Amino acid sequence: MLSTNKKLYIKISLAFLLTHSITFAASVSDIENIEKNLIKTETELLTPELRLDELFAERSKYDGIGGWFQNSKKKTLDAEIEKEQEKVKTLTNELKNLNNQVQEMVYQVAQSYESKKDYEKAIEYYLKVANRTDTVRQRIAVCFKAQKNYMRAVKWYLEMKRSDTVLIEVVDCCKLDGKDKEAIYWLFEILEPLNDNSA
Repeated sequence: MLSTNKKLYIKISLAFLLTHSITFAASVSDIENIEKNLIKTETELLTPELRLDELFAERSKYDGIGGWFQNSKKKTLDAEIEKEQEKVKTLTNELKNLNNQVQEMVYQVAQSYESKKDYEKAIEYYLKVANRTDTVRQRIAVCFKAQKNYMRAVKWYLEMKRSDTVLIEVVDCCKLDGKDKEAIYWLFEILEPLNDNSA
């Protein structure tokens, strides 16, 4: 019989798994909806940016000798400039957040295709991720390897930060592709640091 703590742990674990599987289930239509919001926000940003340009041009007329006796006009313009700058800052932050959401969803869609073994579609979506970290590069390489396109996988592995783990994958891909000389070369790349520390 399960103890109360174990039952609670199982319930919490199931809740965690369910909420995370729902959270990460992004679809192409979700991406399209956020992209529409992104375009809408970009359009909204144009108005305060244009107004800000006009205000700066107007404010520059009061710089120098011509503006010595125009303090009230300068203060009014400065206040309006500050207000428009705040609008621009808010909308710019909103754009960054929406763009990050789009990128995260694109990555999730790619993962979804990969988990369904639709590697072609997974690669297509991984390639749409703007910030290609080593994690993204690794996923692309794994997809190419699963398609038995080993040399394309090697290309993506070699774009990652060099580590023994990455180079072992390169060796494996070369071996699977029948390129034994390349496999041995990369194997020696792993062993080379040992040669530098000879006793």
